Amino acid sequence: LADPRFLDTFRQDRHGNAVFPHHDRGGLCGYERRGPVFKGFGRDVKKGLWVSANLKTAPILVVTESAIDAFSHSRLYADAYFADVAYCALGGSIGTRQRDLLAGLFGKAADRNALVIVATDNDPAGEQFFSDLALLAPMSLDRLRPIGKDWNDDLAFCNREQGGTSWN
Repeated sequence: LADPRFLDTFRQDRHGNAVFPHHDRGGLCGYERRGPVFKGFGRDVKKGLWVSANLKTAPILVVTESAIDAFSHSRLYADAYFADVAYCALGGSIGTRQRDLLAGLFGKAADRNALVIVATDNDPAGEQFFSDLALLAPMSLDRLRPIGKDWNDDLAFCNREQGGTSWN
């Protein structure tokens, strides 16, 4: 959580839920809350994209379904990529606003020759996200699947094997 890429990309509410800000071209447009019992968006907010702080400059962009998946992926692949990867999370679905934002994001990534990796869940919905995202991108996208259902499951498994704990 102290990684500079994630600086100012999350908060904690009074109930202990993680709060992930979503942005559109105008800036902050909404937020997603996630906790042990609750998972959803705030009332009367717009869904945009959750992004890491290095989004505009990183040579590698990983797209995940949720911010929690992005954090888990970053822990699993910290030694492989170091700080050269940026993250973008969909917040669980792709609406019209998000399609427009993703098309712009992919266009900017293509302009700087960034590698874009779709790292959505290992399930039919994750496959559908990959297909939908491929239609928006001006370049070929790479697909990376977790071994379990999602990146948090993979991290939890690794932590159990090493005697640690998981993100729940």
